[in-house]
Amino acid sequence: MKIEAFLAHIDDQRPLTTDEEISRFEKTRGFVFPSDYRLFLQRCNGGYIGGSVWDFEHDAGVHHIGGFRTEDHFSLPRHCESIGRFLPADIIPIADDPFGNAICIGIRGDAYGKIFFWDHESAYDEPMRIADSFTQFVENLEVEEE
Repeated sequence: MKIEAFLAHIDDQRPLTTDEEISRFEKTRGFVFPSDYRLFLQRCNGGYIGGSVWDFEHDAGVHHIGGFRTEDHFSLPRHCESIGRFLPADIIPIADDPFGNAICIGIRGDAYGKIFFWDHESAYDEPMRIADSFTQFVENLEVEEE
């Protein structure tokens, strides 16, 4: 799936975020987002997909996407605070699946830019790498047939 098609599946994308919000978050956390994900955040400030797109190879669907929003289920900072303690320090959650598992992005070291799937029922297991970049993750997504 191309990024335009992915964006078309996302409801409740507004309000847009600003570069200042993204930069402030990066600065307080001590990292810089990978450029492809940062561009995505500039176009989509969180939203709802409801499990309509999946990476079937890794059984990872997309439900909510984090952004800089006040609603808990769309808040990237809130997700970082609530489940961050279960994750390695070099990744943060950017979305969830319909079952409460997290889709994460690497922010440091060898994990940088890679996408990981974290199963909340195996909270202390290492997250599984599912793509080498946010762009590749989106390209692996397919529409769930009803």
